[in-house]
Amino acid sequence: MAERLDRATDPRIRGDLHLARRATANFLRVLHQMRTGDYPTVTILPGVSRAEVISLLGHQAREFAELCARLRGGEGPDAQLRTVPAEVIRYGATLPPQALHNLFQHSAVHLDVEWRDLPEHLWSTPVHTENRSETTPAQLLGDRAVDLWRATVLLDLGESESFIPEQLRGRRAGELERLLLR
Repeated sequence: MAERLDRATDPRIRGDLHLARRATANFLRVLHQMRTGDYPTVTILPGVSRAEVISLLGHQAREFAELCARLRGGEGPDAQLRTVPAEVIRYGATLPPQALHNLFQHSAVHLDVEWRDLPEHLWSTPVHTENRSETTPAQLLGDRAVDLWRATVLLDLGESESFIPEQLRGRRAGELERLLLR
């Protein structure tokens, strides 16, 4: 069977893919360490549970993956990135811990496949969001990397800002906190 490689060749995108994949692996490592009783515990964001953080990141990965698939399918600059509704995040947070873990893991794999298969020219395609008038898949990739590293800190399980790779420090975070606090 032939090896499947990233279609992106731009060094910045390839670098961000590496950072996002490292962030995903780190977040999964933290999830593997959690016990069942850890999921409902409140994070360092007042009133936000660890389960809500995991739910948001899982559902957000699905939305990002679906956006990439639509772009590959020919939906151009009119593509709309849907924001995960608060009710979906809250409902996802009620799933049993194993189901929540699976939601995150499976959606992360799906997103990684979509990133791998996204052609070079589509990384700079403008897409519309509900809160930012316009962004690109390349920007969303960077946002995802930052959000995943920030999320490991938010879970309050011993990770600190010093765990965030130096290349990402100071980069604008995605919408993690805003989506969780609405």
